[in-house]
Amino acid sequence: MELIVYRMITKKLYNNGLFVSEMKETLSLIEDITGTNPKLVRPPYGSAPGLKSEQVRNSVVNSGIKVWDWTIDSKDWDLEDNPNQIVKNIKKQTRMDREVILMHEKPQTLQALPEIIAFYKEKGYEFAVYNDADHFSLNFQNDERL
Repeated sequence: MELIVYRMITKKLYNNGLFVSEMKETLSLIEDITGTNPKLVRPPYGSAPGLKSEQVRNSVVNSGIKVWDWTIDSKDWDLEDNPNQIVKNIKKQTRMDREVILMHEKPQTLQALPEIIAFYKEKGYEFAVYNDADHFSLNFQNDERL
C-alpha cells in the first residue's frame, strides 16, 4: 500500500509538475486559517527524488517557497507501539550542531517526544520557531537557493 501511495504522490506532484501549485495552495490555506504567511515546506518523501529536476527547483525558487529536508529520520511511521526505538533512532543519528528531525503525527511519536526533548536539552540544544528571515539551506539536492 505504501508503495502505491508513494507512486501516486510522486507522479502527481513531481512527474506532472504540480509541486509548486500544490504547495502554494496548501500555504494559502494555512494563511487563511492562521493569518500567517508561511513559506517553508517539506516535500513529500523529501526533495530526493522529487526535486531532482532543475526545472522544478527553478519553479520553487521563483515561487518564493523555501524547502527543508531533514538531518535525522526517526522512522516513527514504521514503529507503531515502539516509542523507545524512535528515541534510540534519533539519539544514534544526532551528530551536528543543528538538527532537523523528520517525525509524523503518530501516537508513538507523541509518546517519544518528552524523552527526545529532554535528550536535546541535556545536550545543550535550543528549540526555536522557524523564522523566514533566518532560513538556512537544508535539502538533499544541495541547492542553496531553496
